[in-house]
Amino acid sequence: MGWAEALSTGLGSSGDLRERVLDVLRATPEGAALFTAPPLDAVAKALGTVGADVLVYLVPGAADGHLVLVDSGGARAVAAPGLRVDPDGPPARFVPLLADTADRLQRRRVLREVIDWAGTAVVGPLRAVLPDGEPRVVLVPADVLGAVPWAAARLPGPGLVRYACQELVVSTAASARQLVDVAARVPATTGAPCSSVPPRNRRATPSRR
Repeated sequence: MGWAEALSTGLGSSGDLRERVLDVLRATPEGAALFTAPPLDAVAKALGTVGADVLVYLVPGAADGHLVLVDSGGARAVAAPGLRVDPDGPPARFVPLLADTADRLQRRRVLREVIDWAGTAVVGPLRAVLPDGEPRVVLVPADVLGAVPWAAARLPGPGLVRYACQELVVSTAASARQLVDVAARVPATTGAPCSSVPPRNRRATPSRR
């Protein structure tokens, strides 16, 4: 099974209407290109262009999920035992509270829950397999995971509280295809322009959701 096929594991449908819209989109030339996974070497080249080290797909499962890491060395899967999206889980509870009308105290409480969950379910397992230093990672979160403030994820463990932004340089993208398309628009220069490097711990690439 290839890396693109592995991404479908654990990802369920969000509704019949969504699936019908996607079917229509896939039938167009533009949609066909959008839903075709780029070759690994193209992803590795794009990562270099934007100044990132690794692309990470977040793949939730019914019980446990996994992370699919793509870099210059190829692709590999890493277990993420807590990566699942429950209807009443922290990410699902967090999204409605993004509205301006949400109760501030409740929003603060759920925010603490979601950053603790993000650190335990994703950032902790990811950090454990990355090299020392401050790796630059591009996360690809699916569906409701796109609303999670990943840079603020609180890492598990004793001692002083540590956040993802203290360990990693975090950006997000909608897909590997989007990353490749964005990198292709970065002007070629003799040096690495500041504009080509994802801003520290921000959603660096425009999301096409």
